[in-house]
Amino acid sequence: MHRTVVHAPDREAELTALFGAEGDGGPREPCPRPTVTVLRPDDPAIRPDDDHEAVTLSAVVAPHGPVDWTGGEAAARGADRLITAAEAAIPGLRDRILWHEVRTPRDIAADTGVAGGSVPGPALAGAEGRYLRPANLTRLPGLYLAGGWSHPGGGLAHAGMSGALVAGLIVEGQDWRGSQ
Repeated sequence: MHRTVVHAPDREAELTALFGAEGDGGPREPCPRPTVTVLRPDDPAIRPDDDHEAVTLSAVVAPHGPVDWTGGEAAARGADRLITAAEAAIPGLRDRILWHEVRTPRDIAADTGVAGGSVPGPALAGAEGRYLRPANLTRLPGLYLAGGWSHPGGGLAHAGMSGALVAGLIVEGQDWRGSQ
């Protein structure tokens, strides 16, 4: 797997597109040149042919609400911006696209029920613990927290670890602290 991150040339513009300007609660446009993650698997079995490859592009965007993802125009412009940014890592990518699928925060909200389509980010140490997730064990007997919004944080691997931690707490008891 080849993973390349193409960083936005203007960090402040990207942060404003994501979080808005201070005191600005109005609608926003996605970042004109976002940071994009480009994933290209090495497996020839998932390539359509020798002239093409399977590529996944992803970027952090504002949730549905501050950006209106309803009509499709924002999604189309956003996809175009991601492809343009990714061409720094894969020259000529746009000319080789056979098809593509765009997933917006509105799609995530519709599929998961999560308000605004927000996907939990990873839990990060530092910042005096502001980015850490709640513990898996709660004060209420029999109530446990699992998934991206609890310890150890977002992302598929962390959500799975969270479930394993809760299973250990249920089986081994509340003093259990992980694999032995």
